[in-house]
Amino acid sequence: VLGTEAPARALRVYPNPTSGPIRWETTSLRQLDVLDLTGRTLLTLPTAPGRQEADLGALPDGFYLIRLTDEARSTVQKLLIRH
Repeated sequence: VLGTEAPARALRVYPNPTSGPIRWETTSLRQLDVLDLTGRTLLTLPTAPGRQEADLGALPDGFYLIRLTDEARSTVQKLLIRH
């Protein structure tokens, strides 16, 4: 949605870096994809309505791209996993 900054801020995961557990602010997230830096999908997590956390601790240390998708939009952010 053009002109609205609040929804864009809501579509992000934290903490970053993380040892595995991540959270997000929005309750409307429908899917979370973990991609490597070449854009290949490594993991797809459908999220239940109201769910606001996941654990990526099984992934090895490194940089990943996280694609967050809700009912209206999708965004990508970098995430560092460090155990």
